[in-house]
Amino acid sequence: MGYLRYSLLNAGLNFAISELLPALPDLAGSALSNHCWDVEFYALCKANPKASFCCSKNKLVHEGAVDNKLYFTHARIGRDNLGSLKIRASTTETAQPINKKWLLDKKQVIIEGTTQHAGVELIAFKRREDGLEFIGAKTHIAAQTAASELANTYPLWRQLFLRT
Repeated sequence: MGYLRYSLLNAGLNFAISELLPALPDLAGSALSNHCWDVEFYALCKANPKASFCCSKNKLVHEGAVDNKLYFTHARIGRDNLGSLKIRASTTETAQPINKKWLLDKKQVIIEGTTQHAGVELIAFKRREDGLEFIGAKTHIAAQTAASELANTYPLWRQLFLRT
């Protein structure tokens, strides 16, 4: 009886270490991101998911202070428990005020227009400096829809969906 109990305990510990432990950094990052940031706009880079970013408002404002500034934060893209992609603001990189980034410079942004995909409105724009193309979304659901559309066309996005 002792050997069976030991084997079950060992199997449970191995399962916890191999399956649950790798998910802890992402779970902690997601919780911290939800606690710190209100994402107002998601920008998904078509060719390179790592160039994607969020425009976010800081939730951690001192009591009585009003901070309506938008901050530029890189996007973290990972799998959710339903097999889709979740997109959130990064919690490991320093956020920068949006007014110091290229996005507000009208000479640096080429707006290509808005489109409807699966019932959500998306905006297509391009960074003039290097020609990177982005799809912008106002909500998390719209960003997930855009990500699934990108996975149908762009190899790096497809790899994100195929990873297990």
